[in-house]
Amino acid sequence: MSAALTTPGAVTRFLLAGDARFTLVSQATGRRFTYRLREASERPGTYWLSALTGPDNETNYKYALTVRSSPMGGWQAYATKGSKIAIDAPSVTAFRWWFARLTSGEPERALEQVEFWHEGRCGRCGRLLTVPESIALGLGPECAGRS
Repeated sequence: MSAALTTPGAVTRFLLAGDARFTLVSQATGRRFTYRLREASERPGTYWLSALTGPDNETNYKYALTVRSSPMGGWQAYATKGSKIAIDAPSVTAFRWWFARLTSGEPERALEQVEFWHEGRCGRCGRLLTVPESIALGLGPECAGRS
């Protein structure tokens, strides 16, 4: 029951909701990578990006990057000592390329070249979405009111 989000505002709202699971699909190659972006409960505004590395799409995620707003404005996505996936791995390279365009004045280009799919669960609380409007938004009705 996944759905594509096609506007920069909808994608950003979903990503920053707190527990977003999503897939990026290259328009050019068809290659896809699945990620989970969770807000760090002890550090509001800081997110942990994990990439799916195995067949179980509930448990086979490995930490790749920290994502946070920059004190100078904009966003940063960077590896840390705890990163379990190399910075030059295809999944990390793809996310960094896409995220840089989404957050640096080229959001339309990011969404023209890469499809963004959420996984049919609320980007904030993770509950299964069943209402068509909620599926289209990527957030349940209660969470949409809080984000």
